[in-house]
Amino acid sequence: MIDPTPRPLASPLCVLLALLVVLPSFMGCADEARVLDLREDPSSEESVVQEPLTFTDTAYKSSFQGPDSIAEVLALIDKGAPVWHGFSPATPYPVKGDCDFDRSGEQVTNEIAALPMVIEGVVTLHPRYFVKQAICGEDERFYGSFFIQDHSGGILVLRDSRISPFSYGDVVRMRVTGVAKYFDAFSVLTFDQLEVVSEQKIPLAYETTTNGFRVADQGLVRRIRGKIVSESTNNNFNEMRLESLDDPAVSWLVSLDRELGQRRPELFVGDVVELTGPVTNSFGLRMLIASYGQIERIK
Repeated sequence: MIDPTPRPLASPLCVLLALLVVLPSFMGCADEARVLDLREDPSSEESVVQEPLTFTDTAYKSSFQGPDSIAEVLALIDKGAPVWHGFSPATPYPVKGDCDFDRSGEQVTNEIAALPMVIEGVVTLHPRYFVKQAICGEDERFYGSFFIQDHSGGILVLRDSRISPFSYGDVVRMRVTGVAKYFDAFSVLTFDQLEVVSEQKIPLAYETTTNGFRVADQGLVRRIRGKIVSESTNNNFNEMRLESLDDPAVSWLVSLDRELGQRRPELFVGDVVELTGPVTNSFGLRMLIASYGQIERIK
């Protein structure tokens, strides 16, 4: 039973004494000494972040594709237009009217009778790549974009969610309902029925290149080895440049994604590294790196 008898409040002197006892721990005096002891503990050691990925230099078999191939989807895109969008007749772009980018007049979205198509491929870049594109007069931001690849080619998939049940090496399937060309970049713009079709991680198939990146490399995984001649920083959007060890006239641009850049990987001028990742053509050809597993330090 609760005693209803009023209790006298603690005296000011008692409250002051209690505060003098408690405050030092909140102010961090005792904790700071403990933290310093931990940092100087000789038994403590540093550990290197491990993000292992599996690669193969063997090309995918011709059977490695969905009901339709990625190459067939790429063939639908009008390569001659600077900015171009095409959609399935059943799923047109939801905004009617001017679909922009022909500044001299109205440009409507294109109807592609062959869509939808169902493609399948291995994920070659973790789905958190940020892409901003102008679509129908508005800047659209895609925060969870990724690349997939089958035996016939690779393509960027624009996606606006950073929450994803898949990553490197997972095989995914989707029904493509819209495709786009944004200057030099080709992409799946709209899709549905996205699903993971294999729980077994598939090695990422790559080709080693000793030449500069070419247009034909877009969407595909390449491997390069070279010396860092320009570091990635916040001032250059986490982009670095590698120079070929065999031919100083050959160099490659490499973009680290924001999360990896914030972790400040130890990639300095003069370091020799081997990098493996998909190539994008976004105002210049460059490799995309979003995992330590794509980086191997040679010396």
